[in-house]
Amino acid sequence: MVTPAIPSGHTAIQAVRFTLLSHDQGQAEALGLNLGDNFRGTYQGSHTWFEAAIIRDDREEFPRNLIPTDEIEDIDAFNRDALSREHAREIRNPLKAGTMERWEVQYNVQAVYGIPKMHQVVWMKDDVFNDEVETAARSKGARTGRGFVSMLRPGDRVALVIRAQYHGWRNFIYGAKIEIFHAV
Repeated sequence: MVTPAIPSGHTAIQAVRFTLLSHDQGQAEALGLNLGDNFRGTYQGSHTWFEAAIIRDDREEFPRNLIPTDEIEDIDAFNRDALSREHAREIRNPLKAGTMERWEVQYNVQAVYGIPKMHQVVWMKDDVFNDEVETAARSKGARTGRGFVSMLRPGDRVALVIRAQYHGWRNFIYGAKIEIFHAV
């Protein structure tokens, strides 16, 4: 999912809100993993999640979707298209250099099949490095998105990337929305 470009003149971007309705495949044991009951129904041990990316393009025209959503077969197809110099460049997370280069948004509750859960994650421009805020977010499967909003500028698009760590695992999505808030 990719948002329309942030209109010019909207330089005071204040927040981004992700609203997600999803669940994981719920079959850890069937996939050969014995996680026990310790993590079932929690965010610990979850291997399905969402990431956010900033897609920046200097051209005047840019298609709404990098790849039509019904044609994305895997993350590699998205990466090839998103990172193609013909289309745009992805702004990397400077706080994650050398590891995960996008911003993690939200993890699913682990091993709960068929019961979608609604998550709302709000990232603010003036995010702070606060261990208590980070711990509170992680307890709900969310991440704080440090630096994300402050890096946005007019013309950027926000992409939501749906992930599952292992081949054959699924992240079931029932709905997703990205809202960008700015001062007038």
